[in-house]
Formats: sequence, C-alpha cells, structure tokens
Amino acid sequence: MNQISAFKGKIDRLDASSVAGWAKSEETPSEPLELEVFYGDTHLGDVTANESRQDLSRAGIGDCAFTFKIPALDDFEPDELMVVVKGTDIPLKRSWAPNLSNTREVRGELAELSETLKLTRKVLLAASSRNERALIGMADTVEKVTPRQLNETLNTLSYQIMQTDTAIKAIKSSTDETNEKLSSLVRTVRSNAFYAKVNTVLFIGILALILATATGVIDLTR
Repeated sequence: MNQISAFKGKIDRLDASSVAGWAKSEETPSEPLELEVFYGDTHLGDVTANESRQDLSRAGIGDCAFTFKIPALDDFEPDELMVVVKGTDIPLKRSWAPNLSNTREVRGELAELSETLKLTRKVLLAASSRNERALIGMADTVEKVTPRQLNETLNTLSYQIMQTDTAIKAIKSSTDETNEKLSSLVRTVRSNAFYAKVNTVLFIGILALILATATGVIDLTR
C-alpha cells in the first residue's frame, strides 16, 4: 500500500463498546482507507472506512464512514484509544461527546459531585432556616411598636425637619445681608476714588498757580 500523506477525518462517537467516525484520502478519494485501532500499545484490530452515512453524503464527502466494535476491556479509558490511518502515525481527531458512565474515573467524579450536592443542599436548608428566623424576628419587632411610639417618632422627625428648614432660611438671610454690605462697600470705594481724583486735579491746579505767581508769569497785584 502506498504511503498516505494527506487525509481528513475524525472520530464522531466513542464509548466502551465501539468507536465510529470517518476518514478519506485527499490524494485518492475514490479508494477507501484502511484504519488501525489501538488501545494504548495494544493493537485491537483493523477497519475499512467505506460505510455509507447520510450526513456525510449530504455534505458531499462520500462513503467513508467506519464503525469498530471494541472488545471488553477492564476500566476502559477513552483517552487510551486511537484510530490511525495505515501508513501514518497520526491519530484521527475527535469531535464526540463520549459516554463515560462506565469508567472508574467518571464514577469517582460522580460520587464526589453527589456528595457536593448533598452538602450544598444542607447549606441551603440552613440558610433558609436562618432567614426564616430573621423574618419572624422582624415581624415580632414590628408588632411590638405601639401607635404612641410611632406617633412620637413621627413628631421627632417633623421637628428635625422644621429646624433644618429654619437653619436654611437663616443662612439665606445672612447671605443676602452680606451681599448688601459688599455692594455698599463697593459704592463707597468708587465714590472715594472719584473725590480723590477731583482733589488731585484741584491740588495740581493750585500748585501751578503758585508757581506761576512766584516766577512772575502771572502778576496777581494788577
């Protein structure tokens, strides 16, 4: 048989009783491939990939399916099984959801999961019981509140709200008064600045007149 260098295919189903899938040569697609099935280092047998399957036919792949019955094995481990095309040492890829319920590893995982579920149920029941007791306690507290106590609480809240409103009004009034004082101060400063300018002009004029008189530019005796 010629060396196979190009092929495609995969394992679609695998459990402790059988393995199934498909394989097809890309070099000689009309010739069915011969496959070898191994479990670890043990050669279980050969199978020809020449069966018909509806999904493969619809996809245009052709009649290249296979099914191999696995002999009884103790503590079957799916990862130990390989399907290899004769002439290669590359196993087919897997795209299956295996039935592992009969393996020792999965049985152990299921037992652990069962214990986890039991523990979770106990925790949930305990939490539910605590929540129920807390709700009953809240209900008892509410029932113990008398109308008089409720009325006193409402009066206290109303008084606190009134005090807060009064404080806000006082702050607003103080702010308005401060703004008025600032406006008055600004007006005073502006007025003082105006009179300062007038006084400066008058002073300069009088000084000029004195200098003119002293130098004889202006004779005030005439």
